[in-house]
Amino acid sequence: KQWYQRRVRGITPQYIRDECIEMPDGTIISEPDNVKYLGVWFDNNFKFTKHIDVLTCKISRIVGVLWRSEHLTLEVKKLIYNGLVEAHLNYGIVTWASGFATNISSTNILDHVPDSLQKIVKTQNKVIRAIFRRPNYDKKTKTHTRVTPLYKELNVLKLSDLYYYNLAILGHNFFHTNTLPKKIAEKLSKCIDKT
Repeated sequence: KQWYQRRVRGITPQYIRDECIEMPDGTIISEPDNVKYLGVWFDNNFKFTKHIDVLTCKISRIVGVLWRSEHLTLEVKKLIYNGLVEAHLNYGIVTWASGFATNISSTNILDHVPDSLQKIVKTQNKVIRAIFRRPNYDKKTKTHTRVTPLYKELNVLKLSDLYYYNLAILGHNFFHTNTLPKKIAEKLSKCIDKT
């Protein structure tokens, strides 16, 4: 116990040591780097890096299955996508994909993907290409496979579109149906009153 306390004091910066709580029995409780709350991983800086990594890992597992399932119809593959990919992407997207919110003030809202979300967007594109069994680079035509037409053919939304769609639903619920939780509605009302 004493060795641990000396070691923590020796390698931990002062500002972190100040945030540690020492209990009456001598045990030290420090702030964790990541916390899972209601299925979403939060980190100290609200970057959601751990959540995006976990989500990318979950979705990546489906790519191989879809590549090997050439016997399945497109409708069945879309059901698999909706159940195993889009369901995970939609859960809490307004929270963990809030990096898209910085795009609202830019000129090209839909074209730019923040660096923190590049990994999950690439994984979603891999899943879409796997559904259609199209490689990223076609050696015969010597071109990269464009995924936008594939999204349209499958009739599913890209990650950025899913984010904006869920954000629109949240706004609609606030302004028209008043079905938001009381604390969130109060917070949004205060923001509107300031403007």
